[in-house]
Amino acid sequence: MSNGTPPLFIVGTGRCGSTMLSRLLAQHPEVASLSELYNSLGAGAFPQDPVDGPTLWEALSRPRPQHRLWLQLVEHGIEIDELRYPRTGLGRFREGGIPPLLTMTLPELSDDPDGLHEQLRLFVEALPADRLGAQYCRVFQWLTERVGRRIWVERSGASIGTLPALVNHFPDARFVHIYRDGREAALSASRFPPMRLMAISRVFETRIGKTLFDPVSPADVRRLPPEMRPLVAPGFDVDAFQRVQIPLKYFGSLWSTQMVHGAAWLAGLPRERVLHLRYESILADPEPVLRRLLRFLDPGLPQEAWLAGALPLVRANPPKWPSLPPDERDALEASCARGMTVLENMEPRPRVVEPRREDESYQGGHDPESIRAELKRILVRVLEMDIPPEQIRHTDPLFMHGLGIDSVEALEIVREVERRFGVALFEERIDTSAFGDVLSLGQLVASAMARESRTALPGEGPVTAGSPVGGPDG
Repeated sequence: MSNGTPPLFIVGTGRCGSTMLSRLLAQHPEVASLSELYNSLGAGAFPQDPVDGPTLWEALSRPRPQHRLWLQLVEHGIEIDELRYPRTGLGRFREGGIPPLLTMTLPELSDDPDGLHEQLRLFVEALPADRLGAQYCRVFQWLTERVGRRIWVERSGASIGTLPALVNHFPDARFVHIYRDGREAALSASRFPPMRLMAISRVFETRIGKTLFDPVSPADVRRLPPEMRPLVAPGFDVDAFQRVQIPLKYFGSLWSTQMVHGAAWLAGLPRERVLHLRYESILADPEPVLRRLLRFLDPGLPQEAWLAGALPLVRANPPKWPSLPPDERDALEASCARGMTVLENMEPRPRVVEPRREDESYQGGHDPESIRAELKRILVRVLEMDIPPEQIRHTDPLFMHGLGIDSVEALEIVREVERRFGVALFEERIDTSAFGDVLSLGQLVASAMARESRTALPGEGPVTAGSPVGGPDG
């Protein structure tokens, strides 16, 4: 962005709560919430580099076949809340199709989406050839300035699948990953018309190698499930669409696949470029989570006035999947199992420092040398090293064999250091990659001691052993 803020994206699986987050951000006077831009463009969102203005505008404006079906569903009274274009004007797109940016993105930014669309066309078509990522940044910045905001955040449903492209085209981007219990996300997806269309289209691809939106020969029609044959283009039967039964486990498997692949991509990024937010935590206690969100996006964003307007918009949404019939519930849980395992390893949990006896507490100074001397004694004891502590140099590697987060020795070092000093080195998950020698471990201890001294209440000492540190969402 022109103000130095890196590109910002909200990503997640389908039906994870990202729409709620996008609409909350739209209330902020300094944030342009670009909603569903990549989702509306579909597979045509990333033409080959380099791309000039006319080519980019063709990608941005060419009607997509799935939106024709959206229009048919809406005409038959099936509501699609994500379709934001004024209902009274949809009829003019019946024949030629609706430009993708008019389906969701521009109506969220302006009361005159058609006028904004035309102004954007003039801007984009005049762009010289350049990298696609740079071109999108220009488009996003133009929209941001046009609506009088300072930074932009793009958010598309199920965009976790676009992470490879986003990382490639925006190498310095930062990502907010919002996630939700997969069983609830899958159940919601099964009742959401656009995701039902996607599921049916995948059945078409599996059976006949064509999508729901392609012309299909009579021979291919016979290879489709009987209940889906009335959906063949161009004679899409809305009543038949509503009758199609798609097993709930399909949506659970889809969610699991999205989560497994997406989490792997996010794990490969530097930690400071990713913020994980749990949908259920936003509903339970929105204020601290939303404050974290703003700090991550841009520490300079004002918080109080926005929170006053945003917090009342957060509504309770109790889980519905536990009320399913037992056989459906069991099948759903089984289909979500892989993704739920990923979530278990991702979710921050409160950390508790093990209790210590008073005579075991660290009595030395807070200066670096005293801390490092104590750390060396701890290392000798925990690792059963047959050398005097003072022989360990500050920069000697602690883990010669690449011990990781599950290493018994690494965890024992952290726990003993925390017990001895009475501080929590990590507020959430233990990350032994954060230290590799006495020098860096000492810096962690000093930072933790300073942090807990700052958070102590007036008249109280710092947080002591046995005190929980952090909350369910960090």
